[in-house]
Amino acid sequence: MKIWVGVVVFALLVAIFALQNSHAIPVAFLWWTFRGLSFAVVIILSVLLGAVVGMVAGLWEARRRMNRGPMATAAEDAPGPSDSHDGRPSPLRDS
Repeated sequence: MKIWVGVVVFALLVAIFALQNSHAIPVAFLWWTFRGLSFAVVIILSVLLGAVVGMVAGLWEARRRMNRGPMATAAEDAPGPSDSHDGRPSPLRDS
């Protein structure tokens, strides 16, 4: 429930900011130039694009964790000896 309150408050703040900055501006992206685009539209589209990218990243991470299986532990993520170790002593280490 707390998260939704935060989302609504953030959305209201973005809407207020966008409405206070509704003048027309030119927007250039790569080889396109949009003239007379409302700054409010640019702000709202930027926030929406950021939200979509964040949700996709979160879903990607959740799916990655789910695919690891129930037996996965934190020890599997811990750094350890490399898999290419062939049992011989390292030439840099004294034996």
